[in-house]
Amino acid sequence: MQMDYPDKSWNFSNADSVENHVVFIRKLENMHWSNIDDKVSDYQKCWGWEMNRSLFFENRHYFKKLDDARRLCSEHEKRLVKLVLENPREEDIEPKHQALEKVFKEKNQDFFIEACRYYFPFNIPEWPHTAYLSHNKTKRSKWKVFKGYLPEEVPGKENIFINNLFLSSHLQPWSHDAQSNIKKPNDIQLSKVTEWNGISLEFPPNYKSSSSVPMLMHIDTSWTRDDFLNAMRKQWKEIKEEREKLVTHYTSLGAKFISKENRNVILKKMSSALRQLGHYRILKHCELDEWRYIKKIMPKGWAFKSKKVFHDAVKLSATSHLFPLLKLSSQSVYPSSFLDILYGA
Repeated sequence: MQMDYPDKSWNFSNADSVENHVVFIRKLENMHWSNIDDKVSDYQKCWGWEMNRSLFFENRHYFKKLDDARRLCSEHEKRLVKLVLENPREEDIEPKHQALEKVFKEKNQDFFIEACRYYFPFNIPEWPHTAYLSHNKTKRSKWKVFKGYLPEEVPGKENIFINNLFLSSHLQPWSHDAQSNIKKPNDIQLSKVTEWNGISLEFPPNYKSSSSVPMLMHIDTSWTRDDFLNAMRKQWKEIKEEREKLVTHYTSLGAKFISKENRNVILKKMSSALRQLGHYRILKHCELDEWRYIKKIMPKGWAFKSKKVFHDAVKLSATSHLFPLLKLSSQSVYPSSFLDILYGA
């Protein structure tokens, strides 16, 4: 598998390639987003995309596993399409669909197969061949971190039927389940995968901060849209009070909620991690293990002042296990994993 990636034969004369492969942050910071959520998502996806490319660069045997997994997933998708074409009546499809899914999962108990179906960046065909920032912002914004069975016509943030509060079932009151009527992937097994290449790989939604709570409402069967909106306006004070009570309740059960403050923390963490990754690639993957190369390649203001300052930053942010070729002896007792950084846990 060919991968456009900085190595010892790489040409640093192409300024755009340098921005895409080792600088990252300057290009991200110069982009305009309509809201902070889109900005956070872009930073997170850039980190997940590029960190995993580095892991593959250091572990070339993963390429065959990825190719094999994508081939098996493609064959399975073709079988599902054939099933739909041969069974035009929806009620005939579901049992057969479940049977095909069950057989496929029983035969393929492998992280890469689950990842290729649902899990960014493995579920994106362009990964790991190209740099994340080589794709335009519009295209990147359409890439889903988790690819499930969610409706496409309404953005997830606006869809009142999508409950994104991910808690274990025993912590969910009955109204939590009652609030959602969206079909979800059956028995996703990513939660069984605990580690890959020394990095925690628990099923990501369990660690993703939430932005909504399930609130049970009673909608009159004769209401028009205007009737519904009018009722919402008249009772907005009570709705906000109930929302705060639910946030408090779920927080007591261990849920995390997105706020402006922790969005900024995530951005700061992303910026630091990507900056470290760029230095790491120059030093170890391009085999330019002298600090003068960092000063020459990295734009002024983006380069750490010295190797010691760089190493100290890696140790402080507990990311040294993500940069094994640095061979830093000091490891955090509680190392932050790739998913911790990607999902803001």
